[in-house]
Amino acid sequence: MSTARITLALILLTALSFSEPSFARENNTSIVERTVYGGSMEPLLKNKATISVQLVDCQEKAYPWIPPKRGDIVVFNSGAYKKHPLIKKVAAMGGDTLKLGPKGTVLVNGHAVIDPSGKKYTVIPKREGMINLYAGTLPKNTYLVLGNAGTIDSSRFGLISCEEIIGIVKR
Repeated sequence: MSTARITLALILLTALSFSEPSFARENNTSIVERTVYGGSMEPLLKNKATISVQLVDCQEKAYPWIPPKRGDIVVFNSGAYKKHPLIKKVAAMGGDTLKLGPKGTVLVNGHAVIDPSGKKYTVIPKREGMINLYAGTLPKNTYLVLGNAGTIDSSRFGLISCEEIIGIVKR
């Protein structure tokens, strides 16, 4: 399979559609509807599900900043995927302690992270280096975002900053 086809497949597995949004005003914030493409967050978010996303801006230029909490699902831009926003669950945030436990289990504040499918989140050996890079206390305004094990998430591209977060999925 060609590199272009693999890249396209990965984007389709983790991207959100960005067709014309439906805007609604709610408490001085904007809510947009988006479609999920891919299964990296199943069963929490199913492929082709419509979700509502509350837009946020940590610099408060366009929208108020509402900091995500651990467990929130966020939509964000990251690295090579800037044209295609990703959607993942916040597993850890600035001030939390990150550590890699036995058998590749990701630990936050001493507790195993649970992935969207309800299992302990474990990283494959080739991704352990990325998690170990951030072991210790996470810097302020940074987030460890994870999907189901093996998907494109912080175990592959590292922490994200508040500037990369587009919005928080409303449930």
